[in-house]
Amino acid sequence: MEGKKAISSSIQTKEISIYNFIDMEGIRKYLIYYPHLLAILEFLILHINDYVKEKDSKGISQSSHI
Repeated sequence: MEGKKAISSSIQTKEISIYNFIDMEGIRKYLIYYPHLLAILEFLILHINDYVKEKDSKGISQSSHI
């Protein structure tokens, strides 16, 4: 339920976020069968979200992640 709150809140504020493009319900169902992938997926999503926000705010990304 929290994933839907994050998605709806970012859509309402028109903020660019990776969560606008992720099927959180589908990911939850997938992680039931492969729970060890949760840490990897969370790390990936957080870094992509940081990259997208950084690129949006400056026009050019200065992210240390890429």
